[in-house]
Amino acid sequence: MNIKDFNKIKEQYNQLLQSGMFWEFYPELTGDWHKDYEYFIEYIQDKESSMESVPKSNELNEKIDGFSVTSTIYTPREKVVGNTEQSAVDYVESNYPEMTEEFKRIQREQYETFCKKQRNYGPSNISVGTSLSTPQDIKLSLTGLFFRMNDKIQRIKQLVVFGEPDEVGESVQDSFDDMSIYGIIAQIVSNGKWGK
Repeated sequence: MNIKDFNKIKEQYNQLLQSGMFWEFYPELTGDWHKDYEYFIEYIQDKESSMESVPKSNELNEKIDGFSVTSTIYTPREKVVGNTEQSAVDYVESNYPEMTEEFKRIQREQYETFCKKQRNYGPSNISVGTSLSTPQDIKLSLTGLFFRMNDKIQRIKQLVVFGEPDEVGESVQDSFDDMSIYGIIAQIVSNGKWGK
């Protein structure tokens, strides 16, 4: 095999690495050519039915860069097949179990906080007394949410970036929680579901 064929394979790998489809097609790859090379070839052979073949001139049977290679290379179809969201969830949950469990725990706590505050305030604090039935109503509500989020950003800046002491008993964690919840509320308002 000549260097041109080898470079073509490596170029294919690098193109896939730079594309948004890399982890969707090859969730086991690390992004390191030397670690991934043999798996890359093997995986492509196994998935031949869902790949488009490239010319047979890419058939290899030599040791290149320390790897034994005998394979035909295939390029993935342009469109992603299957539920890529689910495969991303499975991948991250299996590789980072503590992180994903913590993410879900925080989301659940934030949801409970959201429900408690809604029970106390009702939906009018966000809709500013409007029915959110016109673009102007929605803009007013989102503007109010912007100011609320900006308050939290400024507080976080003072406590975290500038190292100022907390004088009011609201922790940085509380500010992060509030920003996260406000961000979701803004999406609910934008989607026309607030107060329904």
